[in-house]
Amino acid sequence: NEYLPERWLRPSQEFVSSSSECPHALKPSSPFLHLPFGFGARSCIGRRIVEMELELGIARMVRNFQIEFNHPTENAFKSLLLNVPNIPLKFKFTDLEY
Repeated sequence: NEYLPERWLRPSQEFVSSSSECPHALKPSSPFLHLPFGFGARSCIGRRIVEMELELGIARMVRNFQIEFNHPTENAFKSLLLNVPNIPLKFKFTDLEY
């Protein structure tokens, strides 16, 4: 039962690549930070089906439509518990004729 405040500090630069000087560069995070389907023996049995359906749906949209986003993206997201859009996400889908 000892108070050690350093245990709550983030790791130093040893985990961040030295070539990445950008302040917005992705930092390493825990793989268990976001688990929508659970983990381990009791994880959702429909996980693979959902992932496959999402992959197929996105592939069909990209194949059948030209997708455009014509808005400035500066400060597009605010960071709360999750990244939340700060602007309306209005995409333009144009049907591709073959």
